[in-house]
Amino acid sequence: MQNMKTKYITHAVSIGTTVLMTGPVLAQSTNVHPRGLFETPQEGIGAPVLRTPSDAETLIDKLRLSVTAGARYDSNIFHSRANEQSDILFTIAPTLRFSTAEADEAQNSFTFVYSPSAVFYTDHSDRNSINHRASFKLTKRMPKTSIGFGVDYTKSTGSDRFVSGLIDRDSLRATLNVSHLLTGKIRADFDAYYNLDDFGSSALYGDTTYGANLAFLYQLTGKLAIGPQVGYGVSSLSRGSRDHEFYSASVKFEYRATGKTQLTGSIGYSQRSFSGAGAASDYSSSTWRIGANHDLSGKTSIRVSIYRSAKASYNYIDSGYLATGLSLSATHQVSPRLNCYATMSYEEDDYFKASAAGANLDNDYYAITMGARYRLEGGLILGANATYRANSSDRAANDFDNFSFGINATYTFW
Repeated sequence: MQNMKTKYITHAVSIGTTVLMTGPVLAQSTNVHPRGLFETPQEGIGAPVLRTPSDAETLIDKLRLSVTAGARYDSNIFHSRANEQSDILFTIAPTLRFSTAEADEAQNSFTFVYSPSAVFYTDHSDRNSINHRASFKLTKRMPKTSIGFGVDYTKSTGSDRFVSGLIDRDSLRATLNVSHLLTGKIRADFDAYYNLDDFGSSALYGDTTYGANLAFLYQLTGKLAIGPQVGYGVSSLSRGSRDHEFYSASVKFEYRATGKTQLTGSIGYSQRSFSGAGAASDYSSSTWRIGANHDLSGKTSIRVSIYRSAKASYNYIDSGYLATGLSLSATHQVSPRLNCYATMSYEEDDYFKASAAGANLDNDYYAITMGARYRLEGGLILGANATYRANSSDRAANDFDNFSFGINATYTFW
């Protein structure tokens, strides 16, 4: 049996920089911290794009093909305290991208990205795998309404802080965002989501979570929009683990302090109940999701997010956890060719029981990453990054630390 570890938030804290106006409304908010901040990025899917298709006239002009190859040393490939194994991994990942136009440059856009990645272990060749990631995004902007729809699918094999060992995982994320300007000062925001996680391990509980949020924002001043937000959702878990039904109420706000600083988020309260006879009493907590984006200069930007949110656990039966976290990232353009970045993250997971069989523990997770990318002539980009992460738990079996260092190269064919 795989050694259980704490579950943590895998989705990003999204914040918006849109203010109410009489022109087009933005349904998609600015992503302050990209999804998967705690995870090792899949090679290829995030490869920098060298050109824009916004003025493309032919089909081939809207296609981009690139390939990323990399090598990475990992001090603890299983993220395990009891079975700590190091190895060197090699990855090759082609990426095909089709885009009618960049989402922030057109009234209508469609983007599709597919990136398979082959992973080879030097000393653990039986762990070799081929991962897949595909995504598409649709946006439509009208004078008073903006609509965005996106789907992201990932099929992967690997270790993370959920469980030790290598686990097969299928993940599907679907989101719908609609913004509509009701009056010159009132905007309605609606978002719906569907998240599915399925695992190739009988020790884990598949999780299907879906829900929706509705907010009304009033443009109080030229810089501040504020209003109420309500939400509803369900987490359905496999193998007999109790389902969660949750409600939330909060105050949502968007504040543009200056042309270089934006602050957006929500502060509120949530309550969840659990299915079946013998279920625990309802669990309630205060929640918040706040993000800030600040441009120090034309070359340096800083992004900060804090969050607190209750989630269903898929590594402990009849359990949930309250995740409280902080994320900080910075990027600096040293030259037109060289870009450096750093991220720091901390999250505390305080588990609660959905029944008497549930888990009761506390975990603390830390991660720091530093890296750089250098652009050569002819469409070649070189990169390097180093990451240290550690997990400290009430249960010693959940503890681990890990260091990795990787180099990679991305070449864009067209």
